[in-house]
Amino acid sequence: MSSILQYLVRNMLALTIAPSPDKKALYIVEEDEGSLIQSLITDGKPGIREEIAEEVKQGTPALYLVVDGKDEEERLVLYLDESDELCCSRYNSESYEWEEGEFEGISSPLVVHPGTRLSGFSNLNETKVIYQNPALELEIMSMRNGSWTTGGKIPVEAQAGAPHVTMDSPDQIHVFYLRKDNQIGHAMQQYKTGVWKDTVLQNSLFDTQVSHFLVIPVDTQGSFDVYAAAGDKLVRIEANGKRQELGRINKSKLIPLTNEECAPYVPWALGFASFLIGFSFGSQHLRRPGVGQQPEAPVPLVGGAF
Repeated sequence: MSSILQYLVRNMLALTIAPSPDKKALYIVEEDEGSLIQSLITDGKPGIREEIAEEVKQGTPALYLVVDGKDEEERLVLYLDESDELCCSRYNSESYEWEEGEFEGISSPLVVHPGTRLSGFSNLNETKVIYQNPALELEIMSMRNGSWTTGGKIPVEAQAGAPHVTMDSPDQIHVFYLRKDNQIGHAMQQYKTGVWKDTVLQNSLFDTQVSHFLVIPVDTQGSFDVYAAAGDKLVRIEANGKRQELGRINKSKLIPLTNEECAPYVPWALGFASFLIGFSFGSQHLRRPGVGQQPEAPVPLVGGAF
């Protein structure tokens, strides 16, 4: 059974994930009795636990971003509090503690749909976060030079509480989301024109609820595979529409159909996806590793650059 697929399921079902500063380990964020807790995972084993925030909403979504700064990177975690307001915590590298942060530039509380999910990326120029507002619209908030703005809406029809994945590329933004008709949509906005284009992924109709999914780039031309948790099944959809059930999910573990059946469905992209995890979306571009090259701790992305 592929350990990479086990990484994929565990990280896909986590609230949010990010690499450690030395890029050799992984932070997984989970909710625990009203608090957000960050756990350091090294070689697949849990280690140091730190509290990020208290009094968070039960079942809150979360988004972990690492923003490149002039002198050092800035770590942010976004989540919902008990009043369904969008909040953030910032890591203080001097006190080595997480502190409550503010969305500088936004004067009033951010109103979101109570079932919203969160996705986003950070590149050298800006940080973008996608959330769902009470009208079920996917809305964008952006940060440049430490100041946040809101207002950009994506012209798509997403389900209430739809999971979504946001990715950055040199020319456009990609937002993958669950549509009202239970298919996966792919919205793209060109940076130059600002125009959005919306398509439906081939063979992505599900007859059970999709709770989570992630998107893995598989080449330098913008092709990708989608891995979705639909009911208790893990399903892979290739860029050409080929679809395969890989196994069943029991809590956070994958029970494969057989080792032989799963083996062909572990592409090279999963082996280096730590390179693309949601800490520096867009700050680097996809590079295919050499034959046999694997990172020390492979982790699937929750957004990224391609």
